[in-house]
Amino acid sequence: MPFRLRFLALSVLAIAACGPAASTTSTAPDPDGGGGSSTGSAAKPSASSVRGLQVRPDLKTLTGVWGLVLTQPVPDNTGQQTYRDLCISLLEFKDAGAAGWTGEVLATLEGTNAFQLEAVRVDQSALDLDMQMGESKLEFRGNLVDGVVRGTLTMPNAAFFPAMLRPTQERSFQGWDPKPLASGLDRFSKAMADRNQPQTMLDTANEFRGNALAINAYEGIIGRLSQYPSLD
Repeated sequence: MPFRLRFLALSVLAIAACGPAASTTSTAPDPDGGGGSSTGSAAKPSASSVRGLQVRPDLKTLTGVWGLVLTQPVPDNTGQQTYRDLCISLLEFKDAGAAGWTGEVLATLEGTNAFQLEAVRVDQSALDLDMQMGESKLEFRGNLVDGVVRGTLTMPNAAFFPAMLRPTQERSFQGWDPKPLASGLDRFSKAMADRNQPQTMLDTANEFRGNALAINAYEGIIGRLSQYPSLD
């Protein structure tokens, strides 16, 4: 039986993830000084100009702009399922000293339900976010390690998913691709096709530990332990 990665679609977010182009409704001030809020559509970049989320390097603080990234299965232009790292929102955090931390949703990916940041709590490298989306509450809990915040996003139905915050200087979804193929996808695709299961998948998951596909692979293996009586 072929090995499969399992992800639950985040229907509560109403993610529309097919294709590389995106538009945005942003409540952030214009970084060029225009001020106020703006609504715009991302221009469709040519194949040669498409780039992903630009990440700020060597980060040791939670201040600044972050992209909230979820790895999800989505159909490609031919209808075949693939996995993409979806940057669904751009968030900005500020340290107000004794007054605590504040946060703002700068922009939300087109096709994703808008939400607000209700609370931002920081304890050294730990980050807790409380978010409100209509009548639904979302929670993100993560830790800053090696310049990236890895954690989980808890949905209203108590389901939770691996999620990541990547530091960036982007303040809108214009000019870059917020839906690149998932990191490590090629390696996991090859591992799934290998007949030596679950060892090949375990080896790949261990190599990409912390990757959302690796977490899902571990869950799949645990769910099939009865099929692997010799697994140590």
